[in-house]
Amino acid sequence: MSAKDFTRWRRLIWAGVALAVIAAVVMTIRPASEESSPPAEARESAAVSAEGASESVGVASELPGDVMNEDLMTDLAAQPRVKKPTDSPLSRPVHEVRASLAETIAAETIRETAENLANDDDMHFALASLGSISSGSLSTQGQILITTRLVRTRKLIQEGRESPERVVPVLRRLLKEGLDWWEADKEAYFKRVSDTCVFDAKDPAGRARRHVVAATYILAELDDYDALPLLMRTYKQHEVDSKGRGLSAAAPPGMTLVAMRRLVTSYPEGGLSPEARSLLEDCRRAVVVIPGASAVTVTSWQAHYGEADPTVVVFEEDRKMLGSQPKMTMNIWPHRYIDGKDFNIEDGAVPERTKTLFAKLEKFVRAAYPDAEF
Repeated sequence: MSAKDFTRWRRLIWAGVALAVIAAVVMTIRPASEESSPPAEARESAAVSAEGASESVGVASELPGDVMNEDLMTDLAAQPRVKKPTDSPLSRPVHEVRASLAETIAAETIRETAENLANDDDMHFALASLGSISSGSLSTQGQILITTRLVRTRKLIQEGRESPERVVPVLRRLLKEGLDWWEADKEAYFKRVSDTCVFDAKDPAGRARRHVVAATYILAELDDYDALPLLMRTYKQHEVDSKGRGLSAAAPPGMTLVAMRRLVTSYPEGGLSPEARSLLEDCRRAVVVIPGASAVTVTSWQAHYGEADPTVVVFEEDRKMLGSQPKMTMNIWPHRYIDGKDFNIEDGAVPERTKTLFAKLEKFVRAAYPDAEF
């Protein structure tokens, strides 16, 4: 099977999975007899903060791109919604699942939260919220949105802003371990994936990929300049692996590019050699073709309702509950150049302009970190 055919089949499979998750959530979250009033949990939450609950905050409208497929959600909302007698998370209203997830994450240490970034309890809603956007492992836009919608990402960002010394070393280690594991296991992983055509969140190499993507975002957001050699290694690994074959990167090259752009733009010049300083200036002039991030207001990791939850998109009463939820600001990264051209395409191919930018970035990183290996 060619790389393009594999990508096409993989996208179709993931689209089916996402639709199944959304349908299951929407069809099971309300008993038919309760359609005219909010659930008990919603009423209790509203009583706690009546003013906040009565406020309809347009958090979802602040998100860029196709948050959910509006036509699809309209069709699903019209279908009968009956609770099934099961303990499955999908048999309960989304806010109950989110509340339970927030409790689970609150009990985790920073390292446990980082290691659980690929867990299904967090991933399935992030994936389902993409709508028509590709969730492919090399889709820059899809991977950025998945990462920013993971509740654990939001915890690590918030904790890292307050105490970077507690979060940055853990994420840097996670990035290195993810790259090591991917490098060692990728050949066997491709064989497993080609045999099943289904991503398994428990697969070690698949989890390593998710860790690399999430750590790339979080470390750049926390201004961890010393992560630059690891980010360069991420791209160099892809550069070697992708010769003659797609779908081989641990993270989309475009996502790595944006992370490095963010870091070199604000990189402190003190202590740099004249050569490194000159190369840094060259990088800064080159990366102006990459747009800046969009700061958006989202619900924080402690929230019981999320702006991309299927019920929030469909049901007005759930959307109103966003007003009483704790908020935070997150940066949504670009997935295209200023002129609208993609950083990379989904089979891993990188256009010449992207290669040129990485070449400039590599020169700077080698000058600033002469002992680094990548």
